[in-house]
Amino acid sequence: MLKAEIAVENYGTDYIKLLFRNKSSFVVVTPLNSSRGQRANIGIIDEFRDHDPTDIAEIILPLLNVDRPMINGDKNEEEPQQVQLWISSASEKNTFCYDKTIELFEQ
Repeated sequence: MLKAEIAVENYGTDYIKLLFRNKSSFVVVTPLNSSRGQRANIGIIDEFRDHDPTDIAEIILPLLNVDRPMINGDKNEEEPQQVQLWISSASEKNTFCYDKTIELFEQ
């Protein structure tokens, strides 16, 4: 059923981009210099324990600098903007992953 909703599929060596019939998109990027300059309004940072914290801070998080527009182009003030979802497996103490997980729980 989901396949029927995909209008355009674009696969590269370091990204996947799916454009849906309702004009939404799903893009998978890697923390490489080629990802710089892109824009997104939500990000899922998966297995962040495996990534360099500098790459996440300098490449991935700057992608999330745009607000999510409604279909008419306006911004919904009631809707969370620039959402970040951090997902990872267990990690050792005194690592970026552990510290970030504690920070997220405290927020």
